[in-house]
Amino acid sequence: IREYFVGENLSQQEKDEYLAQWRSFVAVTPRQARLELAKRGQLSNIDTIIASLPADQQEVVQIEWEYAVSIERSSPWVIQLGSALGLDEEGLDELFKLAASL
Repeated sequence: IREYFVGENLSQQEKDEYLAQWRSFVAVTPRQARLELAKRGQLSNIDTIIASLPADQQEVVQIEWEYAVSIERSSPWVIQLGSALGLDEEGLDELFKLAASL
């Protein structure tokens, strides 16, 4: 996936910098995120994951998930949910790339 975003002629450092920049601004709509998660059979896991979070994080993440106008790749709660879904950084990148195409 890395080459999809940045091309093959860049140095590793340039690729890493490009990906960090891309991750900092990419966002999808809640609809796009939910459709992609549903395609993967993971949408139903989100509520379970949120319910398992520590109480001080649970309410905030629930509000973000239910009411966000956009879902930002770099958001800490997105990274936390992605990790709980078993997605590493590249897996989360792939999810956002595919969701953006919906």
